Amino acid sequence: MGYTYVYLTSNGSLATPERIRAVVDAGVDSVKFSVNAPERKLYEFIHGRDDFDQVMEHLKYLNQYRRESGRDFKIYLTGILTRYTEHTKDDYFKVFDGLADQIVFKDVYNQGGYMPEIDWQLKCTHDKEQTRRCNLPFDALCVTCEGYLSVENADFENMLIVADLNKVSLKEGWYGEKMKEVRRMFLEDCLEGTLCHGCVHHCQSPARPLMPEYATENPDIFLDRQVRERIKAAGLPYTKLVYVPMAADILHPGHINILKTAASLGRVVVGLFSDEAIRSYKPEPYMDYEQRKTVLESVKYVDEIVCQETKDYSDNLRRYRPDYMVHGTDWRTGPLAEVRQSAIDLMTQWGGEVVEPDYTQGVSSTKFKQKVKQTE
Repeated sequence: MGYTYVYLTSNGSLATPERIRAVVDAGVDSVKFSVNAPERKLYEFIHGRDDFDQVMEHLKYLNQYRRESGRDFKIYLTGILTRYTEHTKDDYFKVFDGLADQIVFKDVYNQGGYMPEIDWQLKCTHDKEQTRRCNLPFDALCVTCEGYLSVENADFENMLIVADLNKVSLKEGWYGEKMKEVRRMFLEDCLEGTLCHGCVHHCQSPARPLMPEYATENPDIFLDRQVRERIKAAGLPYTKLVYVPMAADILHPGHINILKTAASLGRVVVGLFSDEAIRSYKPEPYMDYEQRKTVLESVKYVDEIVCQETKDYSDNLRRYRPDYMVHGTDWRTGPLAEVRQSAIDLMTQWGGEVVEPDYTQGVSSTKFKQKVKQTE
């Protein structure tokens, strides 16, 4: 005999007493509430809404209705733990005493590869997991509202579509070549280039859609700006974002000094100049963008690399809204002096700070290239 259950979100907008009663009367075996903090202030911080009292009222109503109706169903409560709430487990049992048959805790994680900020902002301090096992390609049917078969139920951009069920049957999609290919990738742990790689290996890495014709890619979906702003507004400590613009045509000790300083302040995102951006104020780069990116990816102080399309940093600064921007003092004069003042003015708009380590004397990519030309 199968079991039926209903999962009620705890924001209070759906789980009204009338709807709860209607769901229970339909014959479910259990009702589960997701309540990710046991007190109002943390609840509002985690959920983004002050509905804690309403959730408590709904839980009390459900217990009362179970007693009065004599219906035999279970009431469960889950708490998704973060580094800001992992210390509250004992409080759950005090606050919800007598309101739930069982309280289950889960550690927050980068579900579907879409939430890499969880690993550097929200992950529990006791969570040392390096690789996450995934069963979804083997025993879970995930169908989107458009009628596409996906590997993951949180596939927000349709990056993991393996079949269009408007054109083929569910059986054909489930046993199709595309799904078989995905399963092989999981079995062999060769997920690079897919969204799943970020979820399984707790990282942020470039991803391509399995079926590009169905993808609706959004490059801003991976930004952690909203998470940082909410944590900051709550007055809680967090990993700050540090933006470092650089050409890095020939990596030298000056670059390493800048990156080391940046890493001491938080998570380092390098805005690597495109070839066109370099040409706008310096000679032709010795290495192209992809070559320079490959070199920087091996530097331990760098967490992420994004493209800096122009010598002006405004677009990327607005997009990422970093807590710090780090640049050597060499830009106080010369072709970037105007850009410097613009960056300082922009950073102050959200309380950001420009940090300027002393320029490392005696090393320069331009001088290196000039010396090479002289010896040719």
